Amino acid sequence: MAISYARRQQLRQLKRAALHASRASMTLAGAAFVAHAGNGTLALMLVLLTCVLVLASRRSWQRAARSRMGAVSEAQVRRALRPLRSEGWRVQHASDWPGTGDLDHVVCSPAGIGFLIETKTRHYTSTHVGRTVAAAQWLARRRARYPAGV
Repeated sequence: MAISYARRQQLRQLKRAALHASRASMTLAGAAFVAHAGNGTLALMLVLLTCVLVLASRRSWQRAARSRMGAVSEAQVRRALRPLRSEGWRVQHASDWPGTGDLDHVVCSPAGIGFLIETKTRHYTSTHVGRTVAAAQWLARRRARYPAGV
């Protein structure tokens, strides 16, 4: 089973948050060492750098939480689509869309009609609609897979 783009983003942001947090810890330890050695100016600069790293870690953590919400939503849609397979539908999740990320869910009916389902959690803007239309047009050009259109 493919890992969704939202889940990959979440894991990437969590890794980044951990990296920033560990760098902040090392920088703070360095500041304490330098302050103990008597160089207050350098210690202050290192404390300021620690603050920047803590803020960067917090920002990455917030982005990971937002991506987690998207990944959970996509998993719920995935579970909702599961029964269609027993009725002869083809269901794909996290299909690659070259250069732009992934298509959340692509469903093909037994009659060959394709459906693109993009999962959005909070709001659906006109930009999202345009991206979904472009993705559906891209899928429609693959007529062998979707003989009745998308």
